Amino acid sequence: MNNRTDIYPSIWRVIGIILAGLLLVMVCYLMTIHPRAGIEKFIGYLGIAFFSSAVVIGFVWLILSIMRKPLARIYDNRLEYLIPAKMKYEIIPFLYVEMFVTVKVGAKLIRADYLTGVSKNTGIVNTLVPVGKVCDMLNQRLEKFWSQPMLSQPLNRASVTKYLLTMGIEPWRFDFDTTSKPDCMVVMRDGNRYKLVYIDDRGAGKTLSNHLTENDACRALLESFIEEEAFKSQHGLK
Repeated sequence: MNNRTDIYPSIWRVIGIILAGLLLVMVCYLMTIHPRAGIEKFIGYLGIAFFSSAVVIGFVWLILSIMRKPLARIYDNRLEYLIPAKMKYEIIPFLYVEMFVTVKVGAKLIRADYLTGVSKNTGIVNTLVPVGKVCDMLNQRLEKFWSQPMLSQPLNRASVTKYLLTMGIEPWRFDFDTTSKPDCMVVMRDGNRYKLVYIDDRGAGKTLSNHLTENDACRALLESFIEEEAFKSQHGLK
């Protein structure tokens, strides 16, 4: 699951933002030196501050485009989008997402609608890329993700093992009903219930979560590795 599609800002859209911002800064400056009313001078100064920030943002994206820094990275199992202020990528695992939609919040952007009913706006905006096309690409990748047999039916040890190996997770990092493997995540049966346990390098076990069914415990195991892999990707640890 290492297929990756990079989404870059349109260089012409970025240049358009810069030129439009510079033009509006000039208009606002003229309002401050030739005001027709007292309020126009105040509006002019506010406009200079606002549109100057747009120009700065435009130059930031221009530099990032020259550096070939993607606005977003679409993998087989997640979306990563860049937050320029932090120079880090925010992660949205597909495991939590029902669908991606375009919404207008000031600018038109892409929103992730989660299975839990909550939503999250991404930093993929129409001023930088054609969001409709990118949204279609995301939903196609999401549909492919959920069409996998191991995810379209209840999870068990066989299906979650297959999925984790497909992700590139080494077999020694997870297991079932054992405490003999150090530094390992284990799904263990506990009577009529299940629990997710971490076995540290000294062989001591720590219960991370309790579950009513094997499906829920296996999903918790899967989610823990997806979050770990996303964290590593976000911080450049792999």
